[in-house]
Amino acid sequence: MTADGQLTGGTLAELSERIRRKDVSATEVVQAFIERTDTLEPALGAYITRMSDSALADAKAADAEIAAGAYRGPLHGVPVAVKDIYWTAGVRTTSGSLVDADFVPERDAT
Repeated sequence: MTADGQLTGGTLAELSERIRRKDVSATEVVQAFIERTDTLEPALGAYITRMSDSALADAKAADAEIAAGAYRGPLHGVPVAVKDIYWTAGVRTTSGSLVDADFVPERDAT
């Protein structure tokens, strides 16, 4: 298995535990997922809006919190994808529709 596969090929529980134990940083994990998505996305067309820069910034913040002993739980530092039907404040949210192709909600879904 490649180094990338070691980060992108396991279970969420395994990845979460590795981040908690500081075996791997959230930043390394996010970078691996970005690279994997760069490779696969042209063939899959799974994402409408990608937020790589903010994902990396959030990962760095998570790493700092974890290093300071402020681990928040199993999803802390784990990258997630949010379905495009859920409003995300300040982020294009199209619901997969051309009608909403440029819609940017002012608030998050509740």
